[in-house]
Amino acid sequence: MNTLHELQSRFIATVFDSGNTALRDIDNSPLPAKQLLRIYHNNIFITMTEALQTHFAVCHKLVGDEYFAMLARQYAKQHTPAFASLHRFGEHFSDFLRQHPIALQLPYLADVAVLEWAVQECYHSRDNQPFDFAGLARIDSQKYPGLIFLLNPSARLLVSDYPVLTIWQFHQDGYGGNDTIDIDNSSEHILVQRHGLQIEFIRVNPPAFAFLRAMAQGLPFAHVCEAAVNIDDAFQADAFFQQCVLNNTVTAFKEPAEV
Repeated sequence: MNTLHELQSRFIATVFDSGNTALRDIDNSPLPAKQLLRIYHNNIFITMTEALQTHFAVCHKLVGDEYFAMLARQYAKQHTPAFASLHRFGEHFSDFLRQHPIALQLPYLADVAVLEWAVQECYHSRDNQPFDFAGLARIDSQKYPGLIFLLNPSARLLVSDYPVLTIWQFHQDGYGGNDTIDIDNSSEHILVQRHGLQIEFIRVNPPAFAFLRAMAQGLPFAHVCEAAVNIDDAFQADAFFQQCVLNNTVTAFKEPAEV
């Protein structure tokens, strides 16, 4: 006798075009089993395509409806949703695009997908708590170099050899910038974070990006500053740190013993 898990596994495999083993498990009345499964198949792929179009709206615009639908179908077959909520469907889309032949024509497409997924994660991240200035003031200043400062839970960092934020902004309603984009020699270092329901995009320079990335890695403050100064010895780490706190990019801290 088949277990429920076995029945479900065969059904999923058949719906995703991996075989026809589930046909024998389905009653052929009033409609043939193959036709019933085709209805499930079409509805599932339409739903997943619409989810990806929502999450990756600019990627959709860059390749067009027909090509994006093909990409979505190929991706869905390789990455069956692991969660009931489709908010998390698309996590590996940028990696998929990087390996796809489309990367030869649009080499920046995968990085645009990275940016769009960062936006998706920002929307669904937890809210930050106010920075504990009083708690920081109670700590001996000699311990500051060893403190672990934490980024806003919504903060996402990405770097690209292409002007991906410019490309993303170009395809937004109401865009009022330049009509042309220089794809070559236009790398960008980007911080994405959320304030309430508002997504904020901040371009930062390489030392500032190294500062934030080291902080995201959980390094002590002294090492965070060192990472930035190693790129530019004129970088003002203290001033940039204050700016990050005031902008809610840095929202908490821990002493080393708490980590």
